[in-house]
Amino acid sequence: MDRAVKRAPGEVLVASFNVHAGIDGWGRPYDPLPGCLATDADVLLLVEAFLPDADEPGAPGVHEAASIAERLAREGGYELAAEASLARAALRHPPVLSGHAARRWAPTAMHDPGLALYGRKVPRAVRRRGRPPRARGTWNVLLFSRLPVRSSKVIPLRPLKREPLDRAILTAEVEAPAGVLTVVGTHFPHLSAGSPFRFDELRDALPPRDRPGVLMGDMNCFGPPLSLALPGWRRAVRGRTWPSWRRVAQPDHIFISRAVTARAGEVMPHAGSDHRPVRALLSFDGER
Repeated sequence: MDRAVKRAPGEVLVASFNVHAGIDGWGRPYDPLPGCLATDADVLLLVEAFLPDADEPGAPGVHEAASIAERLAREGGYELAAEASLARAALRHPPVLSGHAARRWAPTAMHDPGLALYGRKVPRAVRRRGRPPRARGTWNVLLFSRLPVRSSKVIPLRPLKREPLDRAILTAEVEAPAGVLTVVGTHFPHLSAGSPFRFDELRDALPPRDRPGVLMGDMNCFGPPLSLALPGWRRAVRGRTWPSWRRVAQPDHIFISRAVTARAGEVMPHAGSDHRPVRALLSFDGER
């Protein structure tokens, strides 16, 4: 698909983008807005969005993160349909880098000193980090829509012993040209934290499989296990999304119900984060 997508009558373009708090793994900022706008989506899910505290002084390099909804409204015509804060967060000052290290997105793919998350229990590794934060705020999942939003809600998920962060599922009913589409968005924990124990909560949050529905987000899980856990739902995008510079896995997904057809689906180019955005062009027949 081209970046600017022409929709046939009744078609809807949806996208999911893990923006990694608007920083790279060292803590160096980038602006996630161009990547968001490049999706050209009618419905857009942002995962790992950083929102600074209201009383936080202006931090150099925080690209107007507090007004991401305002910026998307102004430049993309979006409204914020639903949001959930999953953790307290702090952005760290990036170190002074040169040479090969400066060209790397992070020290290693699994080491991320630029972002500190504070959940229900602050891990010792977080408390011991020496660099002071340059900005404090929250780590969020945000659902935006260009289509009229009929209703929305946030479903908190039950705490897990191995998961120190809060988790939630966002749902919204949007009025598409062909009828009402139920959109479900979330950010699941890693398998090691017990995400399979949340599959029953996810299934309960989904609309009936014979109704127009779409599920998207960073699931931290491969496609085949998710397909087994979600009978009646199909993958609309297949392609590796992480890490964005040398992709080895697809944790970012768009699933559709039986009532929806995927006209096209793709993994988009690198847009600053360690995840690449995914988007899909959908069609369905529905009643208003």
